[in-house]
Amino acid sequence: MNGAQKTGDKYNYDVAAFLKTNVYEYSPGVLLDLRKFSFDAAPNPFPAVATSFNQKISIDLVISTSEREYLCECKSSDSPRRLSKDSKEFKESLLQFIGLEDYRIRQPRDVIYLTITNMPTRYLEKEIRDLKKDFDKMQDYSLKLQKQGRQKWSGFESETGIDSIISVLDNLSLIQIEKGRLKEAAKDRRFQEALVEIVRNVERKHPKLVPISLATKAHLRLGLETGEGSYLEKEKLGYDVEISSKILDQITAFETSLKEDIVKATVRELPFLKICQLSKTQEMSMNQAAKLITETINDLIEERLGNLSYIAIFFPNLFEMYFAKTYWASKMVDSHVSPSENRYSLIKENEVAIPIPPYVSIFLITETRRLINGIIVDPNRIDQTTNDSTASYIES
Repeated sequence: MNGAQKTGDKYNYDVAAFLKTNVYEYSPGVLLDLRKFSFDAAPNPFPAVATSFNQKISIDLVISTSEREYLCECKSSDSPRRLSKDSKEFKESLLQFIGLEDYRIRQPRDVIYLTITNMPTRYLEKEIRDLKKDFDKMQDYSLKLQKQGRQKWSGFESETGIDSIISVLDNLSLIQIEKGRLKEAAKDRRFQEALVEIVRNVERKHPKLVPISLATKAHLRLGLETGEGSYLEKEKLGYDVEISSKILDQITAFETSLKEDIVKATVRELPFLKICQLSKTQEMSMNQAAKLITETINDLIEERLGNLSYIAIFFPNLFEMYFAKTYWASKMVDSHVSPSENRYSLIKENEVAIPIPPYVSIFLITETRRLINGIIVDPNRIDQTTNDSTASYIES
């Protein structure tokens, strides 16, 4: 992966904007002024042949001029905990830098390592000082780094020599930038201008690394909280709609096992419902997101299977989905249209084998007509009279 180690990690971009517009003070009188440097928040990975470990290495942020280059790893946490030499985040940063030692030594300009974090670093600074003074501790730490390397990279067999560890630690600076400090800095117009410039540069090269809230094109994404897996895309009403391939795999497998006319699935049948995460632009309503996600799921499944035996219905933040057999749904919708008035009525509870919320009935009408008949139903043509408080209309 290029750039942010977690796709859409906004901390990386905020850090870049902060350093682009502020002077950072290590300690009284010791300043880091990078305001005239170039910032790349999605640098290309270093190829395996250029690294000491023969592993492809990705760095979060590169800050450079013709005379100096900073290679930065950004590590943030939502939980308040101190960073230590045994923290996974620090060990992985250190491994990245050790792997780039050959690159650093060959460069005509100065190359400096930065670990940038929102976690307290004072304890880590003391640990580093103590570690460099104790050869036995350094030997033990070398073995810990090798173990971490095997967990991080497949086929990792390199040694982390003590000389390389000391060389990196001597050339490493810890930068603590708390999220509260970033939030305060974000009030400055210069910060916002720098952030836009940095993010646009990322977007031109790797649009998927840009948080949806910062993207220039409208996005809607249904993924997993872990952020793992690839995404499948459709364009709907000017939006790029993305669905995690792992989510679609679960839905497809479940659909192909069904036989009933209409089925309600919960977390037990579809585990992703408990850990899925919806990302959308702020101005998009939840109803509109439900409509676009539902359409995209059905379109992608039809493409994957070559036909659509069931119509899937999804609404965000509910731990359930509904599936209606396409042929049955078509007949049901036909029976609820008044040709003379060109209007639709909702399906009543006593007409189906399981209770269905009003939004499911609405989707059965709109999706069946769209998929089977190629007709877009005007929402105003659906009579949504109901006493059920869950009957939020799906907007057009």
